[in-house]
Amino acid sequence: MISVTSVILKNAKRQEKKNTFREKMLSFIAFGIVFLSLAISMVVVSFYVISRFQIINQEFTYINILLLMNFIILFAKSVFECVNSLYFSKDLKSLLRMPIKSRDIVHAKLINMIISEYQMEFIMLAIPMIIYGILTKASFIFYLYSLIILLILPVIPIILSSLIISVIMRFTNIIKDKNQVMYIAIILTILLVGIFTSGSGDIQITSVSDFRNTILTSNGIAEGIANQSIFIRIIMNILLNYKTHDGLANLALYVGTSLGIYILGLFIISKIYLKGAIGTTINSQRANEEQVVLTIEDFKMQDKKISYLKK
Repeated sequence: MISVTSVILKNAKRQEKKNTFREKMLSFIAFGIVFLSLAISMVVVSFYVISRFQIINQEFTYINILLLMNFIILFAKSVFECVNSLYFSKDLKSLLRMPIKSRDIVHAKLINMIISEYQMEFIMLAIPMIIYGILTKASFIFYLYSLIILLILPVIPIILSSLIISVIMRFTNIIKDKNQVMYIAIILTILLVGIFTSGSGDIQITSVSDFRNTILTSNGIAEGIANQSIFIRIIMNILLNYKTHDGLANLALYVGTSLGIYILGLFIISKIYLKGAIGTTINSQRANEEQVVLTIEDFKMQDKKISYLKK
């Protein structure tokens, strides 16, 4: 499984055209400039926002806002990534012919999808968490807990998205090309985000006194945001109570839940994956063969609104 994971990771980074040393250096410099610019911007914004929230004892609100945003983005990205990685990647033509268990293929692809999310997490969450730790003078345990949270944060969105897509690909016969899957994926993204953000409660502010009570309560706004999702509430409890046994208990709960979902999801996906992947590969080959011969219908002008909607 380790070898399959390594090969898939290399294939994901491989380019069709071999770049020269100069082109590679220019690409590296361009990436470095963009990455550093985003990182520096995030540092400045995090220092400013957290310090302002700190004045009214609402400093964790910024972290919870970013956690909610990150979960929504992860759900949206993972739906499309699992479609591309599990069913429409070029390496499937080779992997499916080899004596490799479907469990190992799925496991390797899930790990690669999880690793691919760490770059976004560094910008959106790691930097703000470090700034929060500096401004609140947190101890080493806070940073250790934060690292563990960031490492397992993409697991649940990716597993849930992959599970739903795998069920659809296995038991639906109408899906024959990538575009049809993408249309369904858009609907799934909206449903997943809607389910995830339909939490146990909201910030109930019906009067000036309610607003005053929310502001005067330490991290009262963060509490309201945490009610949008049980996982955000658990993470908040971990980081706010990292000095006590309550923080450790919530960390154990979060790690155990994520691990359990991963193992169960991997088992179910592995059982239904092979037939769907083989069918998708065969249909893709047939579709490509059929598109070789062009007819006059391929050159007809389409309606602009329909074309933009597809884009």
